[in-house]
Amino acid sequence: MDSKTGPCPAFRDNKDLYGLGIRLGFYIQWVGLIICEVFDKKKPCNQPRHLHSEFFAIRITNASFVTAEFIAVLVQIAKTSLKSDRKTEFIQPVDIYIVLLLCFGSSLSLVVVFIWNMFTPLNVEYPMRPSRLSVRLSCLLLTAVSLFQLWFWSQSFDFKNCKTYGFAFNKTTIDEITFRVTHGILYGALLLVVVLNFISFFFLPKRSPLVDKLGQKLWSSKMKAWYCLAKLLVCAVIIVATELTISWNGIKSINELDSAGQTIPFIVGCCVLARVIYVTGLQDRVWKWEEAATWGDMFDALRRRFRPDGGILGRVELVGAH
Repeated sequence: MDSKTGPCPAFRDNKDLYGLGIRLGFYIQWVGLIICEVFDKKKPCNQPRHLHSEFFAIRITNASFVTAEFIAVLVQIAKTSLKSDRKTEFIQPVDIYIVLLLCFGSSLSLVVVFIWNMFTPLNVEYPMRPSRLSVRLSCLLLTAVSLFQLWFWSQSFDFKNCKTYGFAFNKTTIDEITFRVTHGILYGALLLVVVLNFISFFFLPKRSPLVDKLGQKLWSSKMKAWYCLAKLLVCAVIIVATELTISWNGIKSINELDSAGQTIPFIVGCCVLARVIYVTGLQDRVWKWEEAATWGDMFDALRRRFRPDGGILGRVELVGAH
């Protein structure tokens, strides 16, 4: 995987892959997931709407974003070769790197969940326990992304005078051997965690009561606070890495919400966050009203509202009499 040598021209602004609306859509969903975990009160499952279901709804939305990004990258790689002339419009290594940053930011939270699943019993009540279908789909997606990452970082980059920069807590060229090896090890470890989680979830025998008791104690309020803080820190690092990579490589004209491809993911992210804020802050009040109000209460209220001796009809008769 190489590039033409010589002065590096301006990168093509590939806003269909990482435009402002798409990036904000990812970032807002990450914030929504963290809010769900921080304010989870483990409401009873017999209630039709509760925060536990909101967490999985956001996770599905985020997985859909990752899948769409991943498919778009594969399609562009299949249609055009990275060995084409630099003047030709094609997907470049920096485009793939930025997309992988966005996908990786989503994957990190699932890795923590998978590690937790391997060492805690199935009956531990915490907001991230996935279903079997969720585990299958998540493992499939993460396996595909991890294998693609291993392939990508195993390619040889020959930029020479045309440098492409990435984030390693400093400005680093992505063809640097240390940078590539680090990413290869990271995604190799991710693939290993995914495989081990799949095995533990479906094939390991039931855990002992001692492990059950230990797992119940592990997910304390303090543990949840540290987990959410670590997750917030990871999201912040991924956001900084993505924005600095775009800036360092001089990628311009992608910071505008000027097309449906940008406004749709942005609006979806905003709606997800608004829903989370509603559920965490306002829905309890709505539930209290819904629990108190039965169909009989509603009909009684309507009858009192329209009865002749005190409701609307009664006031109409009084006005007519005067």
